[in-house]
Amino acid sequence: MHNFFVAHEVAVLGAAQLVSLALLAYMMVDFGRFLLYWAGSAHAFRHNRPAEPGDPDVFQWHLVVPCRDEDAVITATLDGLRASTPRAHLWVVDDDSDDRTRELVLEAAARDPRIHLVQRRRTGSVGLGGNGQFVRLTALDELGRGTGAPWPERALLEDYESGLELRLAGYRLTHVHETRVSQEGLVSVRRFLTQRTRWAQGNMQRLRYNPRVLRSPHYTLAGKAEVLYTFLQPVVCVLLVLLTPVSLGISLATRICYPQDAAVFEQRFGLLMLIAFVIAALPLVRWGAVYRTSVRPERSRRTGLLWGLLLWLYTYHLFVVAVRAAVRLLLGRNGWAKTRRNAELTAVGAPTALEA
Repeated sequence: MHNFFVAHEVAVLGAAQLVSLALLAYMMVDFGRFLLYWAGSAHAFRHNRPAEPGDPDVFQWHLVVPCRDEDAVITATLDGLRASTPRAHLWVVDDDSDDRTRELVLEAAARDPRIHLVQRRRTGSVGLGGNGQFVRLTALDELGRGTGAPWPERALLEDYESGLELRLAGYRLTHVHETRVSQEGLVSVRRFLTQRTRWAQGNMQRLRYNPRVLRSPHYTLAGKAEVLYTFLQPVVCVLLVLLTPVSLGISLATRICYPQDAAVFEQRFGLLMLIAFVIAALPLVRWGAVYRTSVRPERSRRTGLLWGLLLWLYTYHLFVVAVRAAVRLLLGRNGWAKTRRNAELTAVGAPTALEA
């Protein structure tokens, strides 16, 4: 093999340089794509206009809590809602739970006349999905016209897919910055990767929406760019995972067979590669400082910097889950199971997801 490389030195070096430059160009384009996305997000964040505060006492409040198999957290959820909204009616929509969710809600309702249980047969989807989402019933009725199923069942992220369908149908979707949503964080790495793999696979499944989004008059140019960025994120991660070993292999082979030429190439382009790496990490690190200034000004600048560094390291899990999602797609594994709560015990035959 060494004799082959020596005999075809010019051709091999030329091919190696072309491949390396192509990989570098691809990474730079990807970094540029990320920078544009980050710049747009930062611009929207800085120029957000807070909504005028309203008077909650002029309304009668009814809070809906869709759930299924939530006996580990439903009591604490109701207690927290009652503490924060003493006069609100709490409607628990139980989607045919197999655990003690229904019994716990009934016990709470016996103590509190403003707690109500709505028992449903299992539908496979309790609500729109996600946390803190609110949709007009008329909009859902329009999505389900003819089928009776407003939530698509074509992708693992039915909530985001429903949002796409709503936007493509002309409905206006907006984000309210002043709202806050509390949720339980995953403390198991295995369950965390399982959940994020499902999200990445759902993004890949939604690539078929690209033509409709690009043709839609309801999406602005910036909106189309943001949607495409989200769709392509796991695909880009998979390509980088595949291309990185190729790049490393070329570098190693060049160092072994042509050490002088490798040194010249690294001297010429090494600094450019380092700059590209810094450009990719800097916005994420910077975001920690922006978040501290805007949301947690009582924390130190050092803490903001630490948050940014942790966010940068956190993003590397995307490469792991993207590859897992691609493998699942190739194997035809499209099943979904509910992520297990931290307080739930692992049990054989349990209806909630473990780490499969």
